[in-house]
Amino acid sequence: MIRGYKGGVVIVSHDRYLLDVVADEIADLEDGRIAVYPGNYSEFAFEKQTRLLRQQQMFQIQQREISRLEEAAKRLLIWGRTYDNPKLIIRGKAIQKRIERIDRIDKPVLERRRMGLELEGWRGSNKVLEIRDLDKVFPASDGMDDKIVLAGLELLIWHGERVGLVGPNGAGKSVLFRLLLGQDEATGGDIVIGPSVRTGHYAQEHETLDYSLSLLDSVRRAAPLSESTAVAFLTKFLFTYEQIRSKVSTLSGGERSRLQMALLTLTGANFLLLDEPTNNLDIAAAEVLEESLADFEGTVFVISHDRYFLDRVVSRIVELDEGSLTDYPGNYSDYQNQKRNA
Repeated sequence: MIRGYKGGVVIVSHDRYLLDVVADEIADLEDGRIAVYPGNYSEFAFEKQTRLLRQQQMFQIQQREISRLEEAAKRLLIWGRTYDNPKLIIRGKAIQKRIERIDRIDKPVLERRRMGLELEGWRGSNKVLEIRDLDKVFPASDGMDDKIVLAGLELLIWHGERVGLVGPNGAGKSVLFRLLLGQDEATGGDIVIGPSVRTGHYAQEHETLDYSLSLLDSVRRAAPLSESTAVAFLTKFLFTYEQIRSKVSTLSGGERSRLQMALLTLTGANFLLLDEPTNNLDIAAAEVLEESLADFEGTVFVISHDRYFLDRVVSRIVELDEGSLTDYPGNYSDYQNQKRNA
């Protein structure tokens, strides 16, 4: 619809896939300034990094030249005063005025402060999750028929796999996660978690958080940390000292997501169940998450509508639709191609 629209469109979005598909220009707002780049998001990301590296090079060259001029001016002024030579003093002051007139190149910020997410996994069982003939039926109410959500699901996930769970809204993805977490009971079938598997859960609606606690108390409840250690830990996730002592209920959606990520690192889990983990994250935080998952020793099973994230993280897609699962090797783009050519 956006591509076919005849008018102009301005989109504020963290959806990098959407920006790749529909944008032909990116306006980057940072530090109170705006810079415009031609092309889509991927072209912008490359061009911005190239521009920053070029700016860094030009900044260093200019700084060397300014230092050379400053030394020359200093020498001329010293010699002029030592030998009482007005010409040398005039030349030295002329160089100083020249330095003042230089259009200074700003020092680029190549590495901005980012969320310090480090997911510490461990090997555990080779067979992490096995689902056999799993059914979930919600009983009828008010004369309606029983609602079959899951019907005869079969799934096997091995250690180290990165599996993406996709499907239309209402297909039962969150229901499946609740069954895996023991928050709901299956109507039939079996769910077998490996004997040395410890599960960590990221909830889309932040249900794992206690809104009545402060951030500091949340962390200290999750792990035996001293107050100073807990404060240092939370600052790694970009929380201010004022926020650390505030209640979780005062946080924005993105801040609650960062707190969930922080608590997830304290679980010691080697099997992560992630439900829409990038929903409230900005692009920089989403990229930190992607890098952390790439280095994670354990296994990841993730529900996501973030196609760019799925392309970068997963190596297998399972689609849940009309109560059954279909397996596709590869990332989201591979899944799309296989569906298109089926």
